Amino acid sequence: MALMDTLKKWFGSATEAAGDAAGKAGDMAGDVYDKAKDKSKDVGADVKDRFDGEGSMSDKAKGAMGDVKDAASDMAGEAKDAATDAVEDVKPE
Repeated sequence: MALMDTLKKWFGSATEAAGDAAGKAGDMAGDVYDKAKDKSKDVGADVKDRFDGEGSMSDKAKGAMGDVKDAASDMAGEAKDAATDAVEDVKPE
Protein backbone atom coordinates (compact mmCIF):
# COMPACT_ATOMS: atom_id res chain seq x y z
CA MET A 1 0.00 0.00 0.00
CA ALA A 2 2.89 2.36 0.69
CA LEU A 3 4.02 2.00 -2.91
CA MET A 4 0.56 3.01 -4.16
CA ASP A 5 0.49 6.04 -1.87
CA THR A 6 3.91 7.12 -3.10
CA LEU A 7 2.87 6.75 -6.74
CA LYS A 8 -0.32 8.73 -6.12
CA LYS A 9 1.71 11.53 -4.53
CA TRP A 10 4.16 11.64 -7.46
CA PHE A 11 1.47 11.64 -10.12
CA GLY A 12 -0.70 14.00 -8.11
CA SER A 13 2.16 16.51 -7.81
CA ALA A 14 3.02 16.13 -11.49
CA THR A 15 -0.58 16.74 -12.48
CA GLU A 16 -0.77 19.81 -10.27
CA ALA A 17 2.54 21.14 -11.64
CA ALA A 18 1.37 20.57 -15.21
CA GLY A 19 -1.87 22.41 -14.45
CA ASP A 20 0.05 25.34 -12.98
CA ALA A 21 2.40 25.44 -15.98
CA ALA A 22 -0.54 25.32 -18.40
CA GLY A 23 -2.22 28.16 -16.53
CA LYS A 24 0.92 30.29 -16.64
CA ALA A 25 1.41 29.53 -20.33
CA GLY A 26 -2.18 30.57 -21.00
CA ASP A 27 -1.68 33.83 -19.11
CA MET A 28 1.54 34.54 -21.01
CA ALA A 29 -0.13 33.80 -24.35
CA GLY A 30 -2.92 36.22 -23.45
CA ASP A 31 -0.39 38.92 -22.55
CA VAL A 32 1.50 38.41 -25.81
CA TYR A 33 -1.75 38.55 -27.78
CA ASP A 34 -2.80 41.79 -26.07
CA LYS A 35 0.58 43.41 -26.70
CA ALA A 36 0.59 42.31 -30.35
CA LYS A 37 -2.95 43.61 -30.83
CA ASP A 38 -2.02 46.99 -29.33
CA LYS A 39 1.17 47.18 -31.40
CA SER A 40 -0.70 46.37 -34.61
CA LYS A 41 -3.05 49.29 -33.90
CA ASP A 42 -0.04 51.59 -33.50
CA VAL A 43 1.56 50.33 -36.71
CA GLY A 44 -1.74 50.67 -38.56
CA ALA A 45 -2.10 54.26 -37.37
CA ASP A 46 1.48 55.05 -38.44
CA VAL A 47 0.91 53.61 -41.91
CA LYS A 48 -2.38 55.50 -42.25
CA ASP A 49 -0.69 58.75 -41.20
CA ARG A 50 2.01 58.27 -43.81
CA PHE A 51 -0.52 57.76 -46.59
CA ASP A 52 -3.04 60.40 -45.49
CA GLY A 53 -2.72 64.05 -44.68
CA GLU A 54 -0.67 66.92 -45.94
CA GLY A 55 2.83 66.01 -47.08
CA SER A 56 1.93 62.35 -47.00
CA MET A 57 3.14 59.66 -49.36
CA SER A 58 -0.13 59.80 -51.31
CA ASP A 59 0.29 63.57 -51.78
CA LYS A 60 3.84 63.04 -52.97
CA ALA A 61 2.68 60.32 -55.36
CA LYS A 62 -0.04 62.60 -56.72
CA GLY A 63 2.50 65.36 -57.22
CA ALA A 64 4.90 63.01 -58.97
CA MET A 65 2.15 61.73 -61.25
CA GLY A 66 1.24 65.32 -62.10
CA ASP A 67 4.88 65.98 -63.01
CA VAL A 68 4.95 62.85 -65.18
CA LYS A 69 1.73 63.91 -66.91
CA ASP A 70 3.13 67.39 -67.57
CA ALA A 71 6.39 65.98 -68.94
CA ALA A 72 4.51 63.50 -71.17
CA SER A 73 2.29 66.30 -72.46
CA ASP A 74 5.32 68.44 -73.25
CA MET A 75 7.04 65.55 -75.02
CA ALA A 76 3.89 64.80 -77.04
CA GLY A 77 3.70 68.44 -78.12
CA GLU A 78 7.37 68.41 -79.14
CA ALA A 79 6.87 65.14 -81.05
CA LYS A 80 3.87 66.64 -82.86
CA ASP A 81 5.86 69.73 -83.80
CA ALA A 82 8.77 67.58 -85.04
CA ALA A 83 6.39 65.40 -87.09
CA THR A 84 4.71 68.46 -88.57
CA ASP A 85 8.12 69.89 -89.53
CA ALA A 86 9.17 66.56 -91.07
CA VAL A 87 5.97 66.40 -93.13
CA GLU A 88 6.51 69.95 -94.29
CA ASP A 89 10.07 69.09 -95.33
CA VAL A 90 9.00 66.17 -97.55
CA LYS A 91 5.77 67.67 -98.82
CA PRO A 92 5.96 68.63 -102.48
CA GLU A 93 5.58 72.32 -103.13
